[in-house]
Amino acid sequence: MKNPIQSIDEQINQVANVESTFSTLTIDDHLINFSFDKSIFKYLFPLTSPYETIKLEGNNGCIAANDDHFLVIQNNILFVYDRRWQILRTSQWTYGGPYDMFWSNALDQFIFIIEKKILIFNDKTMTRSPFPLADNHDTVDFYGGACSGNSLFLFTWGWGPSIYEYALRPLVEFKKQYQSPEPYTTDELILHCAANNEVLGMIVKNRQNEIRFDLCLTATMHRYYTVHLDLTAENQQIRCCSLNNDHWMVICPDYSALYQIFYPRGIVGKHTYQSSPWYAIDLGKNDLLILTENTVNIHKLP
Repeated sequence: MKNPIQSIDEQINQVANVESTFSTLTIDDHLINFSFDKSIFKYLFPLTSPYETIKLEGNNGCIAANDDHFLVIQNNILFVYDRRWQILRTSQWTYGGPYDMFWSNALDQFIFIIEKKILIFNDKTMTRSPFPLADNHDTVDFYGGACSGNSLFLFTWGWGPSIYEYALRPLVEFKKQYQSPEPYTTDELILHCAANNEVLGMIVKNRQNEIRFDLCLTATMHRYYTVHLDLTAENQQIRCCSLNNDHWMVICPDYSALYQIFYPRGIVGKHTYQSSPWYAIDLGKNDLLILTENTVNIHKLP
């Protein structure tokens, strides 16, 4: 029995030796990096030449789109185009130039913000109706807004602007008012805003005519990011456009300039446009619409 026992002892020792070859796992904290996925970042500039250009006459500086249609007001006529830019319907427009216009997924209708009035528009039936504001909001001077999920955010014109939030489903209902000093003081005003998921992008001007771009959470209106822009406001037409993957675009007609902003890097590109850009919309599928005085240009993004 000596040899079998000795053989067993040797096997046990071999196993022990194998186990001892495993070293303790050491974790280097410096090698762990919780960061944003850099693969989603893309430089957008210089823009490629537009692959499609549509001539316009006397547009008012705003344009809106959904998956089926484009809306443009030209010479006091509201034009509804299909996605091939064929005119489907027209309607006389008697409200003057809108401050802004945009699509609402929650309402399945377009929203027009005009002086002392907010309209909703059905592009299939060509019907217009007043947005059901709360009773004490009928005289509020709203200047712009954006839809995010089930909410409509409206901001007022002037120093120390207020921001009003409305729920859109199942019924339109006023939810909350944010007013000076949060998120903006009496030395600041909002020029334009756009929405991306649960974030509002804001173009803000102060009394020194300095312009910045802010990102605010829609849930609390907490301003968590700011980018200062190297321009001054000679007029009030500076606008912003939400793109995908934390990209934003700022449109400045006075300087024929487009700014690409990427959170959290800041300004990552600036582009001098071929003619003065007035408005921009991300159409999806890497298509970017740029509105100018006389044209609509469709660019393919990288």
